[in-house]
Amino acid sequence: MRTGVRIIAAVVLGFVIGFLGAVINGQPLVRSLVGAAMLAMLVGAIVAVLSWAIDVAQDKGYSAWIAVLALLALNVFGLLLLMLLPAREGQRRTQETDRG
Repeated sequence: MRTGVRIIAAVVLGFVIGFLGAVINGQPLVRSLVGAAMLAMLVGAIVAVLSWAIDVAQDKGYSAWIAVLALLALNVFGLLLLMLLPAREGQRRTQETDRG
C-alpha cells in the first residue's frame, strides 16, 4: 500500500469512527463534526509519520518493523536513528521495483 493511500484511509476511518462515537455518546451534530475532524487530523498525522518511516526503512533495505519499533520505542530519536542507519548492501530498493 502506498503512503498516500495509507494516509487517506486513516483520515477517512478516523473521521467516521470519531463522528459515530460522538453521535452515539449524545453530542450535537456540530460538536460531533468538529471532534471527528480533529481526530481525523491526529490519526492522519500519526499514520503519515509511520508511513514515512516505513518507506525510509524499506528504501535502505531494512524491514518495515524496524521503523515501527523505532518510532514506538524512541519517538523522534528513533526516526533520527533510522535516517542515520546505513543502507544494507544489495538490499536497497530502487524506483523501478516500486513501480512494477
